[in-house]
Amino acid sequence: MLKALCVCILLFGVVIPYDCDNNYCIPIAENFLSGIKSNSARSLTVSSTCVNGSTYVRFPDTGDPRELQCITTDHHSDFIYDIDPTFMTYWQSENSISNQGVMTEQWIVLNLTDVFSIRNVLIGFTSPDVAVDELSDVRPQALAIERWSESDGKFMAWQYYASNCQRSFPDVPYQPITGPSLPPTASACKEQYYGGDVSTREPSRPYQFVLYSPFADFKETYFETRAEQDYFSTSAVRIRLVEPAIQLELASYYSVSALQVNGSCLCYGHADSCLGENRAECECRHNTAGRSCQECKSLYNAAPWQIGSILHDSSCRRCDCNNNADSCLFNETTQESVCLNCYGNSYGTSCENCMLGYYNIGPTDSNAVCADCQCDGMGVLNQSQPCDGVSGQCQCKIHATGRSCDQCKDGYWNMSLSNPTGCQGSEGELLPVCDKMSGMCKCKANVAGPNCSFCKVQTFNLSRHNPEGCYSCGCIEGASLNLSCEHNIDSRCSCISNIKGRRCDSPSSGYFVPKLNYIQIDLARKSEISIPATGTYIVMSSSTTTSFIFAADNETLPDICQTESVQSLYNNATVCLKADARYYINSSVDVSLIFVPSFSKFLDSATGQLCLHQTLTRQRVRDAACEQLEYTVMASLYGSALECECDNTGSAKPTLCEPYGGQCYCKPGVTGMSCDSCLRDHYNFSSDGCEACECNPHGSVELPCESSTGACSCHVNVTGDKCDRCLPEHYGLSSGSGCVECQCSQYSINNSCNDAGVCPCKPGVTGNTCSHCQDGYYSLSEDGCTLCNCSEVGSSNNVCSATAGICQCKPFVMGDNCDTCTSGFHDLWQEEKPCKICYCSGHSMLCSTQLGWSKVIISDRWSLFNDSVLEPRWSVIDIDGKVQTTTTQLYHTMDDIQEVTEFTPSNSSIHAVFFYKASEKYLGDMRAAYYQTMYFTLSYESTAALEDLERKVILRGHELDYELLSQPLLRPDMQPTAYSLRISEYSFIRNDTLRRASLPSLLLLLNNVTEILIPTNFDTAISSSSRLFTVAMETGVRDFSSDGQMLSNVEQCICPIGYEGDQCDQCAQGFKRLPGGANSPTTQCVPCDCSSRSCDPITGVCYCTGQTTGIKCETCLPGYYGRPSEGENCVQCTCYGTSNNSCMMEVDMLPTCLACNVGYAGRLCNVCDNGYFGNPVRGVACEPCDCNGYSIECNQLTGVCTGCEANREGHSCEICVSGFYSDSNSNCIECACNQTGYDVVCHPTTGACQCLFGLDTDANCRRCLPGFYNHSNEGCLPCNCNTAATVGGSAACDVRGQCNCLANVEGLTCTSCQVGYFNSSEGCIACNCHPEGSLSLACDKTGRCSCINESITGKACDACLFSTEGDFPTCYPCGECYDGWRQVLTGVSSHLDDTFYQLRNLSLQYDNFSAEEVEQIIALVQYNISVSQDLYSVASQLVNSTTDLKISLLLLNTSMTEMFGLADILTNQYSAYSKILTDHVSVFEIDSQSSLGEIKEKLISIFDERTLLDQLLLDYKSRLRTAVHNLSSLQQTNELLTQSAVYVMEELATINSSFRTNESALMVHLLGRLENSSIKTLKDNITLHILKSSLENKEQRVHSTIMMFHNINTSLWLVYSSMSQAYAEAYREMIELNSLHSSAQMSEKRVELLFATIKQRMATINKLKLELRNDWLKVNLTGQDLAVTNASLSRASQLTANISNTPRPQLTSIENLLASIQEENLDQNDIDRLNEEIEIAVNTSDSYVSETLFLESKIASIMEQVESALRDIAGTDLLVNKTGRLVKDIDDLQTSIRQTMSELDAQLKNASMRTSAALSQLDLFSYLTNQVRECSNNFSEALLYLNTSSVLLKTTIDNNEQILSEADRARSQQFQRLQLQAAAVQNAEVSLAKSAQASNITRERLADKSRQLDTLLQEYTANAQRLSQLEEDLEKAEANIVLVINRHRHPLESKSQCDDG
Repeated sequence: MLKALCVCILLFGVVIPYDCDNNYCIPIAENFLSGIKSNSARSLTVSSTCVNGSTYVRFPDTGDPRELQCITTDHHSDFIYDIDPTFMTYWQSENSISNQGVMTEQWIVLNLTDVFSIRNVLIGFTSPDVAVDELSDVRPQALAIERWSESDGKFMAWQYYASNCQRSFPDVPYQPITGPSLPPTASACKEQYYGGDVSTREPSRPYQFVLYSPFADFKETYFETRAEQDYFSTSAVRIRLVEPAIQLELASYYSVSALQVNGSCLCYGHADSCLGENRAECECRHNTAGRSCQECKSLYNAAPWQIGSILHDSSCRRCDCNNNADSCLFNETTQESVCLNCYGNSYGTSCENCMLGYYNIGPTDSNAVCADCQCDGMGVLNQSQPCDGVSGQCQCKIHATGRSCDQCKDGYWNMSLSNPTGCQGSEGELLPVCDKMSGMCKCKANVAGPNCSFCKVQTFNLSRHNPEGCYSCGCIEGASLNLSCEHNIDSRCSCISNIKGRRCDSPSSGYFVPKLNYIQIDLARKSEISIPATGTYIVMSSSTTTSFIFAADNETLPDICQTESVQSLYNNATVCLKADARYYINSSVDVSLIFVPSFSKFLDSATGQLCLHQTLTRQRVRDAACEQLEYTVMASLYGSALECECDNTGSAKPTLCEPYGGQCYCKPGVTGMSCDSCLRDHYNFSSDGCEACECNPHGSVELPCESSTGACSCHVNVTGDKCDRCLPEHYGLSSGSGCVECQCSQYSINNSCNDAGVCPCKPGVTGNTCSHCQDGYYSLSEDGCTLCNCSEVGSSNNVCSATAGICQCKPFVMGDNCDTCTSGFHDLWQEEKPCKICYCSGHSMLCSTQLGWSKVIISDRWSLFNDSVLEPRWSVIDIDGKVQTTTTQLYHTMDDIQEVTEFTPSNSSIHAVFFYKASEKYLGDMRAAYYQTMYFTLSYESTAALEDLERKVILRGHELDYELLSQPLLRPDMQPTAYSLRISEYSFIRNDTLRRASLPSLLLLLNNVTEILIPTNFDTAISSSSRLFTVAMETGVRDFSSDGQMLSNVEQCICPIGYEGDQCDQCAQGFKRLPGGANSPTTQCVPCDCSSRSCDPITGVCYCTGQTTGIKCETCLPGYYGRPSEGENCVQCTCYGTSNNSCMMEVDMLPTCLACNVGYAGRLCNVCDNGYFGNPVRGVACEPCDCNGYSIECNQLTGVCTGCEANREGHSCEICVSGFYSDSNSNCIECACNQTGYDVVCHPTTGACQCLFGLDTDANCRRCLPGFYNHSNEGCLPCNCNTAATVGGSAACDVRGQCNCLANVEGLTCTSCQVGYFNSSEGCIACNCHPEGSLSLACDKTGRCSCINESITGKACDACLFSTEGDFPTCYPCGECYDGWRQVLTGVSSHLDDTFYQLRNLSLQYDNFSAEEVEQIIALVQYNISVSQDLYSVASQLVNSTTDLKISLLLLNTSMTEMFGLADILTNQYSAYSKILTDHVSVFEIDSQSSLGEIKEKLISIFDERTLLDQLLLDYKSRLRTAVHNLSSLQQTNELLTQSAVYVMEELATINSSFRTNESALMVHLLGRLENSSIKTLKDNITLHILKSSLENKEQRVHSTIMMFHNINTSLWLVYSSMSQAYAEAYREMIELNSLHSSAQMSEKRVELLFATIKQRMATINKLKLELRNDWLKVNLTGQDLAVTNASLSRASQLTANISNTPRPQLTSIENLLASIQEENLDQNDIDRLNEEIEIAVNTSDSYVSETLFLESKIASIMEQVESALRDIAGTDLLVNKTGRLVKDIDDLQTSIRQTMSELDAQLKNASMRTSAALSQLDLFSYLTNQVRECSNNFSEALLYLNTSSVLLKTTIDNNEQILSEADRARSQQFQRLQLQAAAVQNAEVSLAKSAQASNITRERLADKSRQLDTLLQEYTANAQRLSQLEEDLEKAEANIVLVINRHRHPLESKSQCDDG
């Protein structure tokens, strides 16, 4: 059933747009094979079925060469129509090609027995044994769909299909795909469905279809004639299979998995349902009859029978037989209907005439239109004469009348048969009409008498002209004494007292007739009442709860009263009152009572009851009848009119009152019946009336005021004489309940408010109590609210959030002030479009506005007043581009004269269309014209008023196969008509799709505009004239120096790997355009196949570098070696000892030279061979070894012989070895020196023996030489005496080695002095230490003794210190003062020494620095600061991007939920989805069934297993290569799809896949981002990014985002590095400058003090330096401690300033100090020493004085620059803070991610289960574009947010320029595969020949294919309105997503608000 349902929907069999009530209808289509088993009238037969054991092979494109065997039961014909949703069951025929190559046709026949109307036939062919996700196209190369013709007695073809119609069906007319259509009833051949036709192939399915659908193809003409409907009707259908898809013997079978023949019973448009067992009989409508409604009903032949039509009423029309016939016929000759067998005494074509003796009385319910004349009455003149046949009138006597003469005429009576005139004459005088039986006159209504001669009672004035004869008196009852007037003068009525008028209808002047409510009493004013007449009265009381007891003054009640004398009064009570009694009511209650008489007879009528009811219910409006009755009742009640009783004071006319009711005419403010009191809200009753109280109705307790003073009674807190205002600081007067205190808040100006309680608020504050900010303001404070700083362009309105001031942004705008575009957009900043999506030639979604563009206008006016008349003119061309002849005309305006272009077409081109073509300056790169405006001015003059043509402006681009058309232009006037055209996607449509242009298609065209065409003619009139006056176009130029209007419509893209250029419109080095693709900016760039080298970006020709060669640079040049195929450069061979420099690389990656010369060896011939020596590496050639024949080997480098024989050694074996000597024959003889004292080694030439070391030769080696001692077997030891300290300078020693020392000298070698002596150049000198002043008699090496205390000094400790007093040896300290100075001097001296040496060492490092070099160092510091600022801007973008990602994740859950709801619709995409996921293996090996939970675990494992990262990356490389290859193949397949429906399907599937992939990549990045606290992690993430960015070019947006993150983090690291380097440079500068500065300050004691300060400061600096290094280390590790570093820098800067500002002691102070020292009794040695030190310091100081004067100013300037640099560096504190916040945001984001991942994990598992269940019901919904668009409509909301990730696919859809070339290439590849695979099977030669023939299809055939696409697109044009609605829905979805983003944009603020709540 599912298969049937799919195809039923596919073939338009469900939705029937025809209604039988609207002229035309057809039955619902059915699949004739459905239920065929249970329908004996239908059967299916096939020509053959493969038999058991027969052999076949799978189709070659599966790549499976195995031979399979058929099982008949698995492939019988029942599987053609079985229920299999996967289409895996099928019927398989026998092989149609025998082993001799004979081809046999196969067929399938469906026998229906009865004739049915066929609407479409669908055949599904499948590939046996092919998996669901394998692709195969197995449709036959040729087939025919045929019908059984009853008239011909054979099958006749409906439609032929073939891959080559000329070859397969040469005698059948060919029907081009886009050419002129043949008649619907003509059998034609189409090249639409055949093997390999990818345009109609179902992707990712093993089955393909052939569809014959005359219902859809000929829907305009399908029902026009009966012949056509008969043509498409048959009782049997045959599918004749002529040529198989694969014409190889074992693959020449046909396998059909589905067949559907859809249609219904043949009813010719007159039925909507079928009847009968075979459902072949129509349930006819439209008054038709017959099995097929092929005729009209018997009485419905007023017009010929017609076939049903949509355009007009084709129902059968009823014949007009006047209900006297049951059938009729249509007379073709007279074109009229003729009724048959008339009955009811009628005859005629419409039974419209009556027979003789009958007449036509018209149609009746009894259908008897002809009635008997019945002319037999007494008034008939001749009873034998028939009546008139039409009117039925009999012939009457003279005084008789009537149709049958049965009445007397007026004035006649007494009809009789004997009376020849028929009736007697009349005797009436006034009325000639009398009773026609008695003859009596008939009087008028008010006339009496036999002859109607006098008026009746109560009438008067008999008149002939009065229709009633006499007039009624009309006397009013009650006001008249009686009702008669006929006997009175003037016919007046007799009135009661004080009543006048002819009818007694008016009281006399000064009198009145009261109303029913006249009798009343106000108990507050009086207590008695008199009654005019005895009777019952109804009481009306103003109180519904109060009752009173009252009685009359006498207790006798009239007889008519049936009640007690004491009665109760209450509202609606009925009481009985007596006329002559007076009634008293005692009550102090303010109640008014009204007594309404109810006893009058006049009140008994319905009108009376109505009047009484109106009175009792106090209705003020009475109808006229009630007022008249009230007048009658009250006049009769009182018996006369009453005199007016008006108060003289209060009445304006005291003697007059209203005649009805008696109301007096009151003065202003006066009320009451008598005008005797003031109105309720008036006071001061006087002759002038009453004054109005004017009490405020809201502020007063009651409106009446005090009657005399007029004082009002006020509500609480209300004041004023009239209670008309509230007390100060109160409000609410209008409430009516008093005023309340104002509740103004602290944000109001004061506590006053208006009557509504609205307080005066501070600026920006609103609310009744000033409680919140106005719209457009935020941040409520004591000073009011702050104005929202919302961007006018970017914000939806000027309303921002109340607390943070965050504005409501337009779509794709972000930022607190809505002044920034979201990621993927850049600033266009136009009111209607603030942000423009990044185009980037379709390769990137990251961009910004390119700076430097300013607006320019290029224009043409051709004015004679300037040089513009010389500008090139716009030419005129026809539709084929042929240039036409134009003229120029002068056109005068008020301020100019123009030479305009005029064009008049020739008479021969009456129907042609022409255009003005733009000159060159409007063409080329016009991307800066986007969203700018083009202006032009035209005029048009036509010679005839013809219908306007629809003319549009056309834009054409370089090598584009589409044009952009503007909206139709309005026809220009004869006078210049100005036009403007915005250059945006909203202004144009594409000519190929007839849909609105997309942004990519417009920008691609603007990239290189080749033509701009403006229409010239707007109708087809002959000699019409068109003029072009002006043209102007706004565009831009990039000029940073321009002061013109800046533009923001040009983007600066961040390109992914492989692309470069401002708009990613160029391939980067190492990349080229996709082979086979157009040279377009949108064509994909792929890596050059050049072994990692670059190539030509267009042709792909490799640029071989690095000494490589070959097509792919895969080999090295001669003389070089290496691995060029791995991307490495070749290295020159280094072969030293060879004639040719050729080498090869071994497995150890090292070279080996190919041929070494003789004597050379080694891999590089770089060493000498055995028997040779030399150094080839140093240029020393290898020579044979020279060993004098004693050896054949030598050292290969030095040539020293080795292995010398004959006891020889030496370089050339030229000497004897030790212990041998050479005799006269050059033989080596062993030495004979074994005596005592002799060395065993003799003289090498003489052989003489020699003494051991230190022995005397002269003594035969038996004693030591002088200066030696200790004779032994090894010789003697040297004495080593210090001859300077020996007696006589002797070097000799005794046998112990003791030298002969001088006096006071001791030691074995005389090298030390005795105690009490010290060494000097003169020997050992006595110390002479004073025994009383020295600790001992010993002294140091300088002769200085150790004194017993600090007060004793001198070299011998024999004097008091100069700072003491007393006589030696009794010495006392001088005191603290002197000690302090002495310590200072001592310290300064010590510091001076240390500092001097330190500065000396430091200055050595900078001796070679010049002032220019110092300036360069400062410039470097400033550059680093600039880089820091730029990187801070990048970091800000990082924060914004992180916010976007966070918002995206928040929307993720919502998007997923919506996607799950579409699972049932998208199930048919599952296989392709799985394929994509399988091919796109991510770096974490996530397959299509992976859950987000598994992704999370894999990501977390990366944190814990960092050591495995390198190995994982190696594995990923190979996998990514495979994925890229698969992606390339998949993309080529996608680009071959030519139907728009398939494009949309691919887009949905890719979005689904991209969503999963993007989601995974996003999780990887965000979790990986948390590791970026160290440089190593940063590098790892960058490597990971590079790998992932090459995964799929279609997903560049996500990978670009990741790259941006890593680049920014890298930039941050560079910031820190630059900061550290800048600080180091600055610090080094500071040290150098301080050193120079300090050196310049040295001068005597001033220098000493200064150096002491410098030493202290330098110690602090060193400490700070250590702190700074630690701080920078912390910055590199955590990025959070820069503030500490900043503080340290500040301290260092301050320290430098302190050094500069250190006070310098004056020279005079130093001189005075020296003088005081000299006055002391100091030791001369001390003074000498100190003087020497001072002299050295002074000399050093003098050397720096001149340099100091020059450097001081220079140092001050440099120090200022250094301090400025340090301050700038400190500014990075903000960057660190932002980084910290970013890290915190990422931490929060990680938590959110984990929560979202957990939720998505559960949802994905649920979705997986649902998807698996849906997979079993997969059908063919996607085959029909209409159904796919339904899916798109439902998926619109999720599609909007994710559309940026599918921009490459959308660009592919919008740019169809590659379809033809890609289709051709795919066909070639298909043929090549078939050619290679067919070689392995039999009859390969036949298959190759036919395949070769198919491959030679010309470009014209491809053009036909393009026209086929146009035809398909035209079929979809009818859905344009629906697609427009879809776009509107998408825009609404965008608005919804913006709302969602706004809701989630500030979660922290929302959380804060929640916490507060």
